[in-house]
Amino acid sequence: MALFQFWNVAVEKAVPAPKLIHLEGSQLIFRAEGQNVGNHNNVGPFLTNAMNVGNVGSSAFQNVSNARETTSSGYRLWAKFAF
Repeated sequence: MALFQFWNVAVEKAVPAPKLIHLEGSQLIFRAEGQNVGNHNNVGPFLTNAMNVGNVGSSAFQNVSNARETTSSGYRLWAKFAF
């Protein structure tokens, strides 16, 4: 059984802006999002050829680095005006 960890974070702040735009209830909304923030390398299931009995004793047999998934982190910043 493989355990996977993905840590996603989002932060949002709304700033009222009625005096800047002269619209009642208008606001600027800023948001920052991050996917897989810790950039944790998950270990997937071993491939069947890596578990092959013929590979016993070789460097490919149950090698954890061969089972690592190539995941990366992603970040996004955005803002919007709501009125």
